[in-house]
This record gives sequence, C-alpha cells and structure tokens, in this order.
Amino acid sequence: MNTKVCLGFNSVCEDERHILLLDYDVPKVRLKEIEENLLFIIKRFDISTFYIIDSNTGYNAISLSKLTKEHNLRVRNKCKYTDALHNKIGYKRKGWVLRMGEDKKIISMIFNRASMFKKVMHTVYF
Repeated sequence: MNTKVCLGFNSVCEDERHILLLDYDVPKVRLKEIEENLLFIIKRFDISTFYIIDSNTGYNAISLSKLTKEHNLRVRNKCKYTDALHNKIGYKRKGWVLRMGEDKKIISMIFNRASMFKKVMHTVYF
C-alpha cells in the first residue's frame, strides 16, 4: 500500500478573522481569467497580494489579508470561477481549508499597488 501524506491549512487566524483561500477546480478556466478577476477583487476590496498556486486539479489563490468571516464571504461572492462547494462547506464549517502537496507551486502573483501595500512590498522584496 502506497501512503501519500496530505498537508493543508485553515483560513482561521488567532483573532478569529480569516485569510482568503480560494479554490479554482472549475474545468477550462484559464489562468489569465483568474488573474483578471483577482485584480478586480484587489481594487474593489483593497485586498493584499494574491499568490496563485498551480495544482493538478486547477488553481488556488491565497491572500494574507485578514477579514471577518462575513467580509470574506462578500469577497468570495465577487470571485468568478471559484469552486462553489468549497465556498459553501467552508462557510458552514466556519473556516476554509486548502490542501497543499508536492504537486503545488506558486506560478503568479497579483499585487495591490496601493500606497498602504507599497511600503510592505518594498521592505520584503527590495
């Protein structure tokens, strides 16, 4: 029997707010469409950088902005192409989960270029 270890993480932070963990297991969605929608989300809700992760079943997107559960749900409702079942189960269970494994890697980053995030980006990346 071949055992495979599967690790993951939960959206809930110590202060009971949530980071954004988005699952795009919808077939035939192109990366460009996801990137365009995430740029809209950043501008609309002033969310921090999204990290887009490739997996064998689609894509995931993660933003480390901490939001209330209700705000997280409002943002999710404006995200096109996300897995509706993932959104629904996460809301009912009071937290969203993404599995991580060897098959996943960061392939793109969508930056928030607003002034409040420029200082952080400069400190971290330059």
